[in-house]
Amino acid sequence: DRLGIFSAPRAWYTIKVAFGHPGPVAVLDGGLPKWTSSGYPLEDGLPVAATQTSELFKWERNVAASWAIESVFENLETNRVLMFDARSSGRFAGTAEEPRPGSRKGHIPGGKNMPFTELVTACPGGQMQPLEELERVLLSRGMPLGELRSNAADTAAVMFSCG
Repeated sequence: DRLGIFSAPRAWYTIKVAFGHPGPVAVLDGGLPKWTSSGYPLEDGLPVAATQTSELFKWERNVAASWAIESVFENLETNRVLMFDARSSGRFAGTAEEPRPGSRKGHIPGGKNMPFTELVTACPGGQMQPLEELERVLLSRGMPLGELRSNAADTAAVMFSCG
């Protein structure tokens, strides 16, 4: 991904968490910009397709890994789960224009803003922030790290959206 790590984490989540891919799945920290700036080669052409007889191609959707709109509406009433919005502060607040025509400005009621740009170094070539900086940002935005680490059931639940 040309910005470092922008779309790749979404693909990782979809493949590993939402569909339970049994094999290793990773995100290249810094993405293609870091790869090329480090002097590694690129190639042209299409890759050779993998054989689909492997167990690695038998995935099932984990319905608990994503929410239907009804779950969001239910949470508006219960506030059981913390909701985080990964968009810019301006888009979250409704003061910046949306990149997609017709999209409404603002955020889901009760949501907290956690711009993804605070979790990565400056683009191009964005890489994950060091662990100490990630912890600082997460805590400053209201992420209950202690509860998440202790695996406290309902009180540690979080939901993320990007608009």
